[in-house]
Amino acid sequence: RSDRTVLILRGEDGTELIPKATKQRGPNAGQEIVVSRSIARRAIDDKTAILTTDAQSDKRFMEHESVIRQRINSAMCVPLWHEDEVLGVLYVDNVAAPLPYEHTDLLILTHIGHLAAVKILETKSFEALQRRRQMEEELRRAASLQQSLLPDEPLLSPPFRIAGKNIPSLEVGGDYFDFIDGDARALTIGLGDVAGKGMPAALLMTNLHASVRAHVESEQELTVVMTRLNRSIHHAVRGERFITLVLIAIDRKSGDLRYVNAGHNPPYLVRSSGETEMLSVGGLLLGMFPEATYESATLKLLPGDVLVLYSDGVTEARDEAEEEFGEERLASFLKENRSMDPERLVESLIRAVHEFSKDGKLGDDVTVAVIRHD
Repeated sequence: RSDRTVLILRGEDGTELIPKATKQRGPNAGQEIVVSRSIARRAIDDKTAILTTDAQSDKRFMEHESVIRQRINSAMCVPLWHEDEVLGVLYVDNVAAPLPYEHTDLLILTHIGHLAAVKILETKSFEALQRRRQMEEELRRAASLQQSLLPDEPLLSPPFRIAGKNIPSLEVGGDYFDFIDGDARALTIGLGDVAGKGMPAALLMTNLHASVRAHVESEQELTVVMTRLNRSIHHAVRGERFITLVLIAIDRKSGDLRYVNAGHNPPYLVRSSGETEMLSVGGLLLGMFPEATYESATLKLLPGDVLVLYSDGVTEARDEAEEEFGEERLASFLKENRSMDPERLVESLIRAVHEFSKDGKLGDDVTVAVIRHD
């Protein structure tokens, strides 16, 4: 007996009412369906089924424009709710039917509304599950792609041996490291950290990986490389994100090491004697100030020396008491274990950070790279 039936659901903010399905017949078929928002809102707010047997004379609705303009005779509106959640309303009315809706009709429509609410919730849950699975699959693919860009095996470039490892705190991360084995003498190592976590940081990290390789292969002077990187990154992020990065170039024949540190955690150089130096010369982090300039420093790697690069996920890891792993603990660990080969030292340091961390969980990406002069 219904001329019009409308399924209306609440928007994500809970205030907007959105018609999702309609059906018409009778003299108004083909016309735009206009449902009284006040009727729908009352049904939702009061969680009450509404019945009017004569809408034209019903004081609750007789002044509503939609009721008057569409000459509605009788109408019902029931909330679609399950437990404490109201999803929307199911609205029906008639214009030409000689007999108005009765209380029995309202009971039937209320029951239908309850069944519809359950079905809608099931559908929403299924769709949410599908979206979550799709997102997880996309993250897995992104993580696989990201990890494929990072070195997965130690690099033996006599007299140097290099190893590194990245452990993202999420599926994908913003830490970067790379070994670039260039011409007969040049060996370049980079390690950086993109501000933030998740997919945005991962995308910028991927861009950084390509940019570093392109600039290093076309320019030997690290200060020029860093200046160009800073400008290109600033152009890409417009100062909304930043990257810390340290670049190191080693002459395999002489052992001379040049480096530029753009706001990154200073790498530790552990001499064979146990003395330590921190590589902090450079300039500002990348991406914030397009006209930033950088300076480099030079030192010499000697047989038995170990150079350790790391991200802030190492030193900022926290234990149960919220104490940080810190640089002092890191320096002590490196001095005690400086005789380890690079692979073992990388694994041992990451394991130490894991064991130190609260519940054994990393709060940030952890990346470590070790260069040893054999």
